Amino acid sequence: MARGRGDMQDVELVEAVDDAGTRATTSPSERLRVAPDTPDALDTPEGPDDPDAPPTTHRTTPSPAARARLRRAVAVLVAVVLAVAATSSLVQSRRDAARLRALADVPGVMAPLSGPVTELWRTDGWPVAPPSEVGGLLVTVLATPSPGLEAVGIEPRTGEVVWRTTLRARAPEEVPAECVVPGAPWPADGAATDAADTAPGDRPVLVCVVADEVATATEGRNLDSFVHPVRSRLVVMDAVSGELLADDPVGSPAGVASAGTDLLLGTVDADGRPRVTRSDPRSGEVHWTFTSPEPVPADQFGLRRIALRSQDGVVVADAGPVWVLSADGEVLRALPGTVDPFDGHTTVVAGGRFLARTTLGSTDVTTELVEVATGRSQTVEGFVDGSVPDDRSLPDVVLVSPVQGGGLQAHDVGTGAPRWTLEGHDTSPPMILDERVVSIDGSRVESVDGVSGAVVWSTEVAGLAASAMVTDGEVVIVTTNSATDGTLVAVDLDDGRQVWSAPLDDQHYLFVHERRLFGYGSTGLIAIG
Repeated sequence: MARGRGDMQDVELVEAVDDAGTRATTSPSERLRVAPDTPDALDTPEGPDDPDAPPTTHRTTPSPAARARLRRAVAVLVAVVLAVAATSSLVQSRRDAARLRALADVPGVMAPLSGPVTELWRTDGWPVAPPSEVGGLLVTVLATPSPGLEAVGIEPRTGEVVWRTTLRARAPEEVPAECVVPGAPWPADGAATDAADTAPGDRPVLVCVVADEVATATEGRNLDSFVHPVRSRLVVMDAVSGELLADDPVGSPAGVASAGTDLLLGTVDADGRPRVTRSDPRSGEVHWTFTSPEPVPADQFGLRRIALRSQDGVVVADAGPVWVLSADGEVLRALPGTVDPFDGHTTVVAGGRFLARTTLGSTDVTTELVEVATGRSQTVEGFVDGSVPDDRSLPDVVLVSPVQGGGLQAHDVGTGAPRWTLEGHDTSPPMILDERVVSIDGSRVESVDGVSGAVVWSTEVAGLAASAMVTDGEVVIVTTNSATDGTLVAVDLDDGRQVWSAPLDDQHYLFVHERRLFGYGSTGLIAIG
């Protein structure tokens, strides 16, 4: 078809240059090239007939077929990019989900939060032991204002007391009780269970050592005094119904701990020998008993004590001398020592590989780190921080808070040598997650690389209180306090962004037990959710 005068033409004026690099002398009309209107113009532009002619440049309009091919190519490219992005997002989502599932088994990590929280309910007394979830109830023992001691089963959503059993109508406040719930949480998988239809022999029990009488011992050389029990009972009750199952005298001092569904009971015989018994708390069937070969020395008040800890597959009996027992009662390590009622108890660190024994001096504090397998030990200056939670991503590191000058230090458990030091950090327990150490530094929350000590992020939180931190694996929650109330502030664990805040009508010291968030308020236990 012939072109009309009004037809649009794509043209470009091109200045030709000859092989010698000089301008060609052709006229403008000779240098005018019109793009041919053919389907193949885009692919094979028409060139000059003379192969020796200077080069020319063509600006062409793609044909409909070429434009269609281009659109198809762009669509394929976009689809590929979106598919890669979607796959990457899916992989990351699965990794995040797998990480949160793994963290569900780490003590001290609460269930994931969906946003700001609020106070659910509060008790009218102080808990002697953290609440344990049994058959859909939260079971604990409260020191009530009477004063008295009551075991209670609480509905976790409303705070309603479903059952209440008095352990002691009136009692000394100094030594209330020591309680455990072997087998909690129950059911272990969190499945719904009709507890009332479960045979009583298959349900967990609440076990308490209740002090009915105490005495105050005073050392004649100074004004130090120490309150200790002289008459106690071992009380066992059904943790689902509150039914009293046993109430028998027990020697003083006595301590309890749980090992799975079994009860660990520690006592000191009349001849001064510590004894540890593992038994079925319902039937009383004894699985094994450990008795010290020799009597233990008395402290400056003429008293003996025993404290039990069951953690990471080992049982630690601390009576001044320390015995580390296997779950079967075999002695793994025996350490000499003297009893001091004012010293801290021996703790288990580094996943059960080491014991930390703290000694309080007149001006300093030292901690001995003892390797359970070999007995090899080294001493560090300061307190060994019990990181909660600790996902064991830094298995060869212990965190130490020196007394002089404060700060936070990471020590190698193998050599005792410091790896890195952060100055000025608060003594609140830090947490270890994903090879990072999260701690409080004055008015800031900080995350540092646990290997190098380099600061990953640092976030200012106005009014930050020296309180415990808690986490669900995605945010870390801290508290701010005024004279009468406080606020919970959530900070993103990955980058330190403040995600949300929630005002509360009381000051709180936060803690997590069995994946639930609680706080100690001015009047007692507070459930938060």
